[in-house]
Amino acid sequence: MIYKYSRSLLFSLAIGISGSALSNPSHQYHAADAHSHHLPTPDGLSIRIIKPEPRSQWAAGQTHQVQVKTQGFDTAGDHWHLYLDGQLKAMVGGGRTEYQLRLPEDLPEGVHEIKVTISNSSHKEYDLVDRRLIVVAPK
Repeated sequence: MIYKYSRSLLFSLAIGISGSALSNPSHQYHAADAHSHHLPTPDGLSIRIIKPEPRSQWAAGQTHQVQVKTQGFDTAGDHWHLYLDGQLKAMVGGGRTEYQLRLPEDLPEGVHEIKVTISNSSHKEYDLVDRRLIVVAPK
């Protein structure tokens, strides 16, 4: 129990100090089966994508802004996860509501999904999600 608390505390401090997305979003907590069990969403907790607009045209290899609005968010431990086509791209904490997502150069043209969730300090996601479709334009 002490080990879990210490790890949780260190994670909270890392997010609070950096105020930015963590540099390695694919660390051990985000293995393929890590999100198979979601936590019940506490009353008042929500996340919603503000930007991009639905079906926004994006370019592969370019950086684009993702902006969310949250409620009931505990900035001491909660953070949001950003996915592109089901792959974790960033963990954003410290109360930040924006992230600059760089699309891969080789991302094929067509429709792709941006998804956001909220996770607690133990990297367990709540049973809540918002999705937005984007369109990658031909080069």
